[in-house]
Amino acid sequence: DQLPNLVDKSIATTKRFDALKVFMTMQSVGPNALGEMYDHLIEQTQQVAELVRQHDGFEVLAEPTLTTVLFRAVNQNVSDLDALNQSLRLEALTRGIAVLGETIVEGKSALKFTILNPCLKMSDFESLLNEVNSLAAELVK
Repeated sequence: DQLPNLVDKSIATTKRFDALKVFMTMQSVGPNALGEMYDHLIEQTQQVAELVRQHDGFEVLAEPTLTTVLFRAVNQNVSDLDALNQSLRLEALTRGIAVLGETIVEGKSALKFTILNPCLKMSDFESLLNEVNSLAAELVK
């Protein structure tokens, strides 16, 4: 894989240090507000998955779980969709469009949205999907 593993780039990823992040967040916003943010993210994940389903250039590969949407770009003129989606992920990162995760779902290369920012609006995801779709179309040419 040509991309850096961004998970390894945080200050510390030990369980003890990760627990401190949750503790400080709870202290800062309170458990009720944090719960509302989480509920919002869960609902928004379902909405984003529906947005992906309605877009002609993408397909959802699995039902969303928690705050993750697994999908891929599709194009009837492309015989190797796995290669397209792997290239799409790399190009989206290197061009500064998006940091998309990647995984395999039932043998298919999948892109992954992990939705963790409660301040994002659906219009942000609409714009992002349109940018990723434009990039996919460019890569097919």
